[in-house]
Amino acid sequence: MINVNFVDYMRQEVSKHEILRPYGSGDYLFLYFPVPMKFCKDKEYIITEKHACILFAPKDAHSFCGNPDFINTFIHFNVSENEVEKFHITTNQLFYPSGFQKMNETALDIKNEILMGGELYKEIINAKMLELLVLIKRGFSSIKTDIVKEQFEKFRYEMLSDCSKNISISKMSSELGMSRTAFYKYYKEYFNSSPKQDILKMRMEKAMVLLTNQRKTVSSVAEEVGFANTEHFIRYYKKYFGKSPRKGTTNKTSI
Repeated sequence: MINVNFVDYMRQEVSKHEILRPYGSGDYLFLYFPVPMKFCKDKEYIITEKHACILFAPKDAHSFCGNPDFINTFIHFNVSENEVEKFHITTNQLFYPSGFQKMNETALDIKNEILMGGELYKEIINAKMLELLVLIKRGFSSIKTDIVKEQFEKFRYEMLSDCSKNISISKMSSELGMSRTAFYKYYKEYFNSSPKQDILKMRMEKAMVLLTNQRKTVSSVAEEVGFANTEHFIRYYKKYFGKSPRKGTTNKTSI
């Protein structure tokens, strides 16, 4: 469980207001600055751009001030190091995420939940904090995203959005100007899977849901998820779930 100690949304301080904590605050601190700020790191001062963000670890030094305006959204929170490490988030480093608005809105949601209280509000706050950590991770990742990865992400999204369509690796690899071997290598690197594994997973899981509708036949479901041959579909379904369609499922098997 992530415990929020203090949160505020778009708080404005007096001109050139300064924060100085040489030994940190003893907890994690997420900051979002909609206006440029003056930051000190390694005894050097820099002026940030608008919409800068940073996540401080408990012992990271804090040294920043308004330039001259001081407006920030911040969240002080406690969480285990393992939880943060799970997201592979870099601390004590300024970054400029494209999703800064969503981060800011999430902080406001957390503040409102704390003020309103209510049933299971701590569980909602925990869920929102996990969402924020994901947004922070994505904020760092977006900085490092290259053009090739963006193309692969677009391809994967289109492929999985309609799993009934047949995919053409030859066509896609040709459009990217690479061989099929290189295409599979990049796909594995980015998604730790293969197009066949991902499309089959989507088809099987969609089929499992469709089969709960007793009005649908096995053959109609097979066609709906992209199988022209019903027997072919049944064979894959049995291999994936360990049971034939309509006869229940067990744990998935490796494919």
